[in-house]
Amino acid sequence: MKNLARILRPLAVTALAGATLLSSAGAAVAASPTHRGDIQLSYVAVVRVAIGTGDQDFRVRITDPETLNAALDNKEGRKRTHIHGLVVRPKPDVNKGYHWHLDPASIGFVESSIEVCDGSPADVEKGAVTSDYYCPWSSRVVEVWDNSGAAVR
Repeated sequence: MKNLARILRPLAVTALAGATLLSSAGAAVAASPTHRGDIQLSYVAVVRVAIGTGDQDFRVRITDPETLNAALDNKEGRKRTHIHGLVVRPKPDVNKGYHWHLDPASIGFVESSIEVCDGSPADVEKGAVTSDYYCPWSSRVVEVWDNSGAAVR
């Protein structure tokens, strides 16, 4: 519960104040309410994994402003990182087409990670990734949407 409060409090204060969240690279992400006047609580990122047989995409829910800024830094090429997060089964959440998703509270963007969590989204689906975590080294964020489906830049 403390983690949820830690995530929601900055979003609520930022949205109500009409301020913006700034990444260390200087990219601004507006904390804007949705069309119903709700506070923006999550974003969806499409992550592309380059593998030998072609690219595979999967989706993650982002609920933390720092993680959102890290995802945007990754998308824009400002930082060379890859996604890392705890695999949750069997519910796909926003990860349509799969029977797993990454726990939003565990998602981070890292410069390096252990090999046992590397692989394709299909490898995670088949259970071939033997770690509880998924960290595809060749991943990059290709899209980020807000609650209304609008692209975030």
